[in-house]
Amino acid sequence: MIVILEHIDYLLKLEGKKSPYCFAAYSIAQLKEPLSAMKGELRKIKGVGRTTEVVIREILETGSSGYYEKMLMGGNE
Repeated sequence: MIVILEHIDYLLKLEGKKSPYCFAAYSIAQLKEPLSAMKGELRKIKGVGRTTEVVIREILETGSSGYYEKMLMGGNE
């Protein structure tokens, strides 16, 4: 989870875009409880907004992110 978020952050910054994903990854790493236990309260985590919440939910449910996969293939959104 954290690695995917950090990779998304890196790829966005390579394109010269701002990214909240690194801070979200850091905040998730600092949690005392499993992220899966917070599924309904993801936005309470610092750095997690609407967009990052969607990506995090997808990773929790599928183990990957379509957004991330698309970025790896060179697509931009």
